Amino acid sequence: MKLNAIKPILFSAVLFTFVACGGSAKSTESLQQVTQTTTDPCAGNVCGTNVCGTNVANPCGATAGSVPSAQIDKGKSLWADECSICHGDDGEGNGKALPIMGEGTLSQFANALELHKYIMESMPKTDPGSLSSEDSAAVTAWILQKRGITLNAPLTDTNAAQLKL
Repeated sequence: MKLNAIKPILFSAVLFTFVACGGSAKSTESLQQVTQTTTDPCAGNVCGTNVCGTNVANPCGATAGSVPSAQIDKGKSLWADECSICHGDDGEGNGKALPIMGEGTLSQFANALELHKYIMESMPKTDPGSLSSEDSAAVTAWILQKRGITLNAPLTDTNAAQLKL
């Protein structure tokens, strides 16, 4: 095959990659992040993508930009009040409990729903089961955000089950 015949194909591939990634270069680190792609059972569309190194959960028709900041803010506050004493301010651990941030952490949970249920039933260690489902979901959403997973809608049992940790 002649070089002139390959040029349009190469140009198209480069252009597609550039457009798919929002027209900007991403760092090597972000491009090497583990991807998450799950199916949205409500619409049959891709619910989580990682085209350009950003994990996104878009459950059941949520529109881009409807970020659940109130839920994450509540989770951050609950973390500070209930979790940081053992797990550290940012989940780095402090000798009282295992860290939740970093490579290999939270590997015992297949998805965010398992983590959410564990938090709701077993945390905090000083008063297990004292967090409501809503509070546990908020803490889980904050943890996901800290781990680089962007949510476009509040965390629910439905979309949490689709998010692999």
